[in-house]
Amino acid sequence: MKILIIKNFYNPYIIGGAELNVENIAKTLSERENDVVVVCMGKNLKPTVEYQKENFKIYRFFPINFYFPYPPKKKRNKLLKLLWWILNLWNPYTFFVLRRIIKKEHPDLVQIHNFYGFSVSVF
Repeated sequence: MKILIIKNFYNPYIIGGAELNVENIAKTLSERENDVVVVCMGKNLKPTVEYQKENFKIYRFFPINFYFPYPPKKKRNKLLKLLWWILNLWNPYTFFVLRRIIKKEHPDLVQIHNFYGFSVSVF
């Protein structure tokens, strides 16, 4: 089975337990002979692909917005934050990149773990 996991942050961008939980889920599914694809945020505009094992792939891309939201507690300009949240309502770049990845990978199952930063366009 091919499983695509969408998670805003993934190793090395770790905020807390959710990132570690998704990493454990992805590794366990991969060890059980599933093809695992993780889609997460990165700092490059164009999606990059990393291979962890034969059946474990990670796509990273920057969902065009006003800044990369990691680390989350960093002080930001209030106007910049407002614009970031407006674009985070429905981000067309995220929509088109995810659609392209899904069409390429043809997953049997998609798990959306946390979409903060990607926008609701992941749905």
